[in-house]
Amino acid sequence: MTVHVPALLIVDDNPCDVELLRDAFTELAIGATFMVAADGVEAITLLKQVSLGTAERPAAILLDLNMPRVNGREVLSYIKATAAIAAIPTIILTSSSSPKDRAECLEKGADAYFTKASTLQELEALARQINGLVAKGPVTKRRQPPASGPTGGLVGFFAAVWSLAGRPASGVLRLG
Repeated sequence: MTVHVPALLIVDDNPCDVELLRDAFTELAIGATFMVAADGVEAITLLKQVSLGTAERPAAILLDLNMPRVNGREVLSYIKATAAIAAIPTIILTSSSSPKDRAECLEKGADAYFTKASTLQELEALARQINGLVAKGPVTKRRQPPASGPTGGLVGFFAAVWSLAGRPASGVLRLG
């Protein structure tokens, strides 16, 4: 039996936020590897390689909106306009709680929109939600996890990501 650990592409200019996401996955023993792009330019460069088949295809993309050089909105537009990568679940994870930003991103094709966690408990809830989402199977239509809940809208986030990516609950794909 071959075990595949899915890769998540984190696009965020804040190294602390990236490290916190990694720590949440590790703390909860959720199997995943991480690809990191520190801004939109790095993300688009990597995604061009993915579309050519010269870089690993991520199971999902966690995309910040507010970054230098090329912002998350531009990266989202690039993803959805590039046929080879358009189906990769793209989750906006940002500090912006603006309803306008949320509506714009969902209209442009984002699969979900969440405000970044402000506590360790919220961050762990995010990790659980991504893991649960992947377990639900392949994307058949755009799904939007609940916008509110006990952790200020973050409950369900990680489950949504994993579900969109079509991975089992453990975060690994078993091929037999």
